Amino acid sequence: MFLTTNFSLDQLLRSEGVSRGDTVLDLSPSLSAATTWAAAKVVGPSGQVFAFQPNIEHARSLESERARRGCHQVKILHHHPITPFKTDHIILFGQTHYRFDQTDRWGVIEKLLDQNGQVIFIDWLAERAHPLVKTVKQTSSLANLNDAIQNSLLYIKSARHPNPWQYLAILAQR
Repeated sequence: MFLTTNFSLDQLLRSEGVSRGDTVLDLSPSLSAATTWAAAKVVGPSGQVFAFQPNIEHARSLESERARRGCHQVKILHHHPITPFKTDHIILFGQTHYRFDQTDRWGVIEKLLDQNGQVIFIDWLAERAHPLVKTVKQTSSLANLNDAIQNSLLYIKSARHPNPWQYLAILAQR
């Protein structure tokens, strides 16, 4: 869930360089897949969005929603490892705070990310809680993220707070 009054999620993706015809890999589609559908809207029919959902039941639900929406540019992936391909943007959203210790994930991201591509990383702030989201028990910080990527080829290119409860970091390859 992205909580802001300043941007819709598709506006946020556009402001971070996602555009028509791009290829996006969404590594964090929830059951609502808000990031997937926002990316599909931005890249349009000439682009591609790959949504990775390892849970087969959730993947089937996303596939049904994809068909209902007529989003032919969206492909639902549920097998791990992901078959290598190059992508312009990778979205990591919200649920990634508990996976910092999985160092191999950064290597996978490096292989999938186009040399000039970027990772759009959004997570909950460790020091803040949204009054409507009391279930967020695990949170993160830019320092945690920086520590997690220190042995990878990625670096934090920019960071900002799109709202008081979350942070957004753009990661690029060194």
